Amino acid sequence: MLVKSSNQKHSISLRFSNSADLIGEILAGEVVSEMLKLTPGTLYFMGLPTGRTPIPFLKSFVSQISSLDSGLQKDLIRSLSIIVMDDLVDASGKNISPDIEFGAFGFMRKHLLEPLGQFIDCKGLEERIFFPKPGEVGNLKKFVLENGGMPFQMIATDPFEGHVAQNFPNAPFRKTEAEKQVPLSREFIRHNPWAEQYSGVTFDLVDFSEMVAAHPCGRIVVVISGATKRDILAKFFQNRSASEDFPLSYFWSCECPTELHTDQTDVTADITKLS
Repeated sequence: MLVKSSNQKHSISLRFSNSADLIGEILAGEVVSEMLKLTPGTLYFMGLPTGRTPIPFLKSFVSQISSLDSGLQKDLIRSLSIIVMDDLVDASGKNISPDIEFGAFGFMRKHLLEPLGQFIDCKGLEERIFFPKPGEVGNLKKFVLENGGMPFQMIATDPFEGHVAQNFPNAPFRKTEAEKQVPLSREFIRHNPWAEQYSGVTFDLVDFSEMVAAHPCGRIVVVISGATKRDILAKFFQNRSASEDFPLSYFWSCECPTELHTDQTDVTADITKLS
């Protein structure tokens, strides 16, 4: 079903599944299908967050690629490039070590490269795990735009303040290059005390929509699953306009094809009544 924003200028396609695992399976199947239709040598930029949200998708993506014959596997891996939404920055002002599993590269190594590496050579893919770096976020965005844009951008959020990547409440949707290196919010650190020693570096919210809009079939896929995110999901649909105090709300205004995948039946029922 389509759910309209408060000003009726943008709609979001609501897609319901019974579980986070099923959401991951469906999305992975769609991405693999899209990639199988690519002209050989065409880059496929997959925009992903870190954290719990993308794990079911990545597990199913790996599983579905493993079922293909070796020639198709190699074609897909040669096409695939991962754009991670944000990363953590250490006290020296540099991205944290790739050996740390909750950093951008460390996360993708654990949940994508190592599982894929059990049946296919991923050395080339290691070089195509891209993520923001201090002072260079605009260059990475330019690289994506110059190579056709982002066909698939998964968006995740937290259960408490609705942040997206390291875009926290009460910050502009469009940031300068300097503003894209950010202190982590107090709420983030309260629930992730291990992160107190770090800051963040991130694409801003406009970056995501512009990279997606540059691709003729680009789409933004917001995934909100699990009972802990029920209140955030309800808030998102109760306030159908963009407001900087609630970063997730940006996607009511971004004009790109936007889907929201959820497993929350009670909130979905409420949405259906309102729409």
